Order: sequence, then C-alpha cells, then structure tokens
Amino acid sequence: ACHGFSGSDFGSRLHHHVLEPPDRAKEGRQTLLVSLGCGPGGWLQMSCFPETPAKLDWVGWCKANPHIVSLGAGAFAGTTSESLLFPLDSLKTRLQSRRGFYQSGGFRGVYRGVGTAICAAAPASAIFFSTYETTKRNLTPYDHTHSVLGYCSIGLLSSILGELAAGVYRVPMDLVKQRQQAGHGKSLSEIARGLRSTHSSIFFASYLASFMRDILHSSLQFPMYEYLKLALARWRRASGRDE
Repeated sequence: ACHGFSGSDFGSRLHHHVLEPPDRAKEGRQTLLVSLGCGPGGWLQMSCFPETPAKLDWVGWCKANPHIVSLGAGAFAGTTSESLLFPLDSLKTRLQSRRGFYQSGGFRGVYRGVGTAICAAAPASAIFFSTYETTKRNLTPYDHTHSVLGYCSIGLLSSILGELAAGVYRVPMDLVKQRQQAGHGKSLSEIARGLRSTHSSIFFASYLASFMRDILHSSLQFPMYEYLKLALARWRRASGRDE
C-alpha cells in the first residue's frame, strides 16, 4: 500500500529511506519512503509497505472453528486429568470393592486400567465440552434479560445436556475401568466378555447413578464457573484493566 503526501522542496533528486514508524514497529514491518522530485513547487513523498507473507491468525481460526476447539480442548483436559488422578481413583474403587481393599490389589498396580480410562475420558470430555459450548452459543441469543441469572441458567442447562451426551459413552467404559482396577479379570478381553453378559438392570442402575452424580456436580460447577468469569470481566472493566 502506498500513501502520498507533500513536503518541502529537495529538488529533483530521488531519495530512498528505510524507516520503521512506531505504529508499524509492533508488526515487524519496514516502511520504504521514496522522495520523488516533482518540479519547483515541492516534492512528493510516497511511503510503500512491502508485502510480507501472511501469518496464521490463530485467534481468527479458533473463532471460525469453535466446534474443533471445543473437541480438542475437552479431549486434552480429559486425558490430562485422568492421567494425573487415576491412582486416587484406583484406590477409591478398591476401597469400595466387596472383595476388600487388599484383595482387590491394595496399593499395587494403581495404574492398572489407565489405558481404558484415557480412552473413556478423552472422547467423553470432548463430547461434553462440544455439547456445552454449542448449547450455550445457541441459547445465548434467546436470553433477552441479559442478567446474571439468565447467563448462569444457560450454563446450567448446557452442562446438563453435556453430561447426558457424554454419559452415553462414559458409563460402559467406566464399568470396564472399575473392573480392571478391582482385578475382576486377567485381561481386557475377559472383562469385556463379562460385561457383555451383565444384566441390563445393572447397566440401567449404572446409568442412573452416573447421571445423577454427574448432573448434580456439573449443575453446581458450571453456573459457578460462568458467574466467576462474568464477575472477573466486570472487575477488569471497572478497574480499567480490560484492553
């Protein structure tokens, strides 16, 4: 892009100056100022900005692909949390086992079944956050009150739908993981065969208990999370820290 503006008379000489103005310095661009003689009345100076290779705009890409961002962030969060907290989950499962803590493995092999847990957590978290963000984004235009209660209510409903969608996949995988943690099978194939022969009432009870637990947890966590985000944004705006 070139911009012309007049200046004092330097004759008919041609001057080239490479400068970096303050408003372009942040972008790492250089400005080529070309001074051209244009007769006795003065001279014309043109500033030309050379073309640079386009850089990938991650912010724009994220805004254009919100579903992919939600899926990726959810999968990464689920994998990380499950990997770090899996030993505690194993100990809890063994404490609750009918066989007793030490008969179920005690403190040995606390990472037994971690592969199954990651295979369950990554897709389930991706499904949850994708459903949560999609529901929240679609319901926000219908919030005509623009109040804190309306904003948090959207987070509540979105979290419930997210848990319902993720639980369909999570519950069967959790059954496999818990049986591995408690040592109810020598191999994954043996546990899978036992799961196929499990009565449907056990699956129904597992779904019901999991949905009640997860929905109650999310219905408290995510409205509070949305409220804290809103409170932080208002505080930053009031203190002048929001750019």
